[in-house]
Amino acid sequence: MPLSNNGKIFAEAILQGFLDAQKGLPIDPTTATSSSEQNSLNSDPVQSIIDSITSSSNNVTQENNPQTPSLVIDNAPINNQQVKVYDTNTKSIESLLQQAEQDGITLVVGPLLKPDVLKAIQINTPLNLLTLHELDNDKMPLKNNVCYFSLSPEDEAVNAARHIAKEGKQVPLILIPSSPFEERIANIFAQEWQKLKQTPVRKQSFGNIDSLKARTAQSTGIQMIGTPIVIAEQQNTNDTAEAIDAVYIVATSDELSLIKPMIDIATDSRTCPTLYASSRSHQTDLSTDYYLEMEGLQFSEIPLLAGANSTLLTQANQRLSADY
Repeated sequence: MPLSNNGKIFAEAILQGFLDAQKGLPIDPTTATSSSEQNSLNSDPVQSIIDSITSSSNNVTQENNPQTPSLVIDNAPINNQQVKVYDTNTKSIESLLQQAEQDGITLVVGPLLKPDVLKAIQINTPLNLLTLHELDNDKMPLKNNVCYFSLSPEDEAVNAARHIAKEGKQVPLILIPSSPFEERIANIFAQEWQKLKQTPVRKQSFGNIDSLKARTAQSTGIQMIGTPIVIAEQQNTNDTAEAIDAVYIVATSDELSLIKPMIDIATDSRTCPTLYASSRSHQTDLSTDYYLEMEGLQFSEIPLLAGANSTLLTQANQRLSADY
């Protein structure tokens, strides 16, 4: 994983979760623990690994600000397998895979960044790879030693369709930027909706931030209309004339701050559809005013793989200050 420069903040969080899982589930904080054990538990293994890697890479820029968590991880590991960590920003992917093979590694978790994943699968390595990113279908060959794992925008679109359908909505509109990638997101949303409701999804595209500002100045608003998305395997092609009752918006927070008021302008407050937005709109450090403006809108969020373990979730909140 990239434990320096680009991607470092994500890699640190993933590594922390990986090491926590190896140690075991959190113990009850009220459990009596000796001071020596407590000091051992409160040490930061991720920071130790990063310090070791950055030191060996002659990188003297380090941040070491350990915080003592009020919750601790059980110091009895599930297994004693050695975990070695390689920084993908220090050497080429080919060199790192060769080094891992020489070190006797049997399973590689990563790479994390998409360009590194592409390089890794193009290398004829005997190692088993659990990549932390997916690739486009035409670049993602099926190999017996490669498994792809990610939380992608495509997955989020599927989850959004399921959530909106579960809330009883019947006629959704998806608002997306004008780009091929967002078109793919819209199609994936529509495919899932077709499975759930057997009815079309309408689509409306918007331009860049400047064009949105120009539309705002004209006070024209965003009308609840769109073009039906046609799915190849769609059986029921009858488009409904019913009014839009849900809008799924794929936009940045800056774009959404312009889009939502324009929807409010163009709709009656009594018949306004329920608004949903992807996690792209839900960034950290957004102002209180932003959330006041978004009153009534539902944000989706990247799921945490903490299961039903509330103690582990609480610890993740503390470690990352609830900024995922």
